[in-house]
Amino acid sequence: MIVCILIWGVAIVVAGAVLFFAHGTALPVLPVVVVALMVGGAADMASAAFRQTMLQAARSWSSS
Repeated sequence: MIVCILIWGVAIVVAGAVLFFAHGTALPVLPVVVVALMVGGAADMASAAFRQTMLQAARSWSSS
């Protein structure tokens, strides 16, 4: 789960850094930003799946 969080953070930083250094030219950096946001979104989805699994496991353990 920590790896997912780190990947999400790096992806968001990459997207922000690329936009910061774009100097007003959107087209050349657009594919890089889109890929970075896709990677960040995938890492966020994986992290959410891990969190839900832990919550369900804790809920079923406490009800037993």
